[in-house]
Amino acid sequence: MDGSDAEDPAAVAVCRTTPGTYSYTARALDETFVVLSGTALCQVGAGEEKEIGPGAIVTLRRAI
Repeated sequence: MDGSDAEDPAAVAVCRTTPGTYSYTARALDETFVVLSGTALCQVGAGEEKEIGPGAIVTLRRAI
């Protein structure tokens, strides 16, 4: 099975960012980010801001 007929297909992307502040608008799919290197301050919704680094996993739920 190649996943093309899956109800919730998965995709993988790699993103390298430079220092700065980014806002992210949730999309109509669940997304998971894994930090490979470096650190960042992360706040999901109205949650607590925390520092994340290598190995951290952040999941954003789909926008309704």
